[in-house]
Amino acid sequence: MLTWKLFPVSCWFFGEQEKQSIVRITLKKEGARTLVGLTHTHIPEDVYEEITGGWKEYYLEAIKGMLEMY
Repeated sequence: MLTWKLFPVSCWFFGEQEKQSIVRITLKKEGARTLVGLTHTHIPEDVYEEITGGWKEYYLEAIKGMLEMY
């Protein structure tokens, strides 16, 4: 089983937030499948739905589409 860990993918701060927000993506080969994991830390509550929805719509769906082509 192969696992690729890409970290950190991105780091930033939300406004005046003290803790850095970090995004990590992992790719893990399991047989003929590739599992994609995404971890995003320190998302403020007021933007949580928008941020998590964006990851799903704009990134995870694109990664899925690319992996399904191969």
